[in-house]
Amino acid sequence: MEKSYEKYASRFLALLGEHEQEAKKIEDTANQIAIDRRFSDFGRQEHIAGLKADMEKLCAGNSDILRGLVKQFCEEYAVSFGEDGMDHGTDIANALKVIEMCGANITADLFRSVIEPLKGSYKALKVINDVLSIRWENQQAADKYSPEIRGIIRDYMGSNDEVNSYVEYLNDVKAVTDYPVLLDYQLVNVGVNGASRFEVQNRTRYSVCVLPDEIIRLGKMYEELALKYPLLFSNYVPTAEDIIDDTMKNQI
Repeated sequence: MEKSYEKYASRFLALLGEHEQEAKKIEDTANQIAIDRRFSDFGRQEHIAGLKADMEKLCAGNSDILRGLVKQFCEEYAVSFGEDGMDHGTDIANALKVIEMCGANITADLFRSVIEPLKGSYKALKVINDVLSIRWENQQAADKYSPEIRGIIRDYMGSNDEVNSYVEYLNDVKAVTDYPVLLDYQLVNVGVNGASRFEVQNRTRYSVCVLPDEIIRLGKMYEELALKYPLLFSNYVPTAEDIIDDTMKNQI
C-alpha cells in the first residue's frame, strides 16, 4: 500500500509532468507563429509576448499548488509533542522527591525508573528536565547531576542530535515554500542570424527539482524515528506490516 509520503512525492512528480507538457505546448505554439507568414512582425511579437505571459501564469499557478503540497507535507510530518491525556501530578511529585533526596548521587537506573511513568507525556518530562536544568545551572560542580542523567531525560524527550537533524532537514525543505516561484520556466528566442526559434528553458532551482526525493527521504526518517520517539513523531507510527514490507522491498 502506498504510504502518505509516497503519495506526496507521486503527486509532485505528476504535477511536474503536467507542467512540462503544458510548457511544451507553449513552445510549439511559439515556433509555429515564428514561421507563419500570415503574421506581421508586430502581430508575431504581440502573440509571442502573450505566450510568455501564459508561461509566467502557468509557472505561478503550478508553483502555488506545489507550495501548498510542500506545506501540507511539512505540517503532517512535523515533530509533535504527544500527550497521553493522563494526570501525572502524582508521578511528577514522586519523581521530584526521589531526585531531591538522591541529589547528584542518583543512579541512571533509579532515574529511569522514576521517569518511566512519565514517558507518555512530553509536558511532564519537560517539568523534570526544567528542574534539572535549573539545578544544573545553580549548583556547584561537585553537586551537579551527571551528564548521563541529563542525557537520559533528553533521550526520553527526543532532544538529541538525531531528532534535531530531522527538524533541520524538514525546515530546509519547508524553506522552499518561501521562493517567489517554485517552477521557473521561460520562453526564450534562441534563433541566430535573424531567424526565430523558441525553446522553453527550465531555470527551476535544484532544491525544488529534488523535492520528490527529499520527501521520500524525510518520510522514511520519520518512520524510523517514530519507533524510537513516539511522543515527538505521533502523526504516523509504522505498523509491523509496514516494517515487514520495507524489509522485503530492500531485499528485492
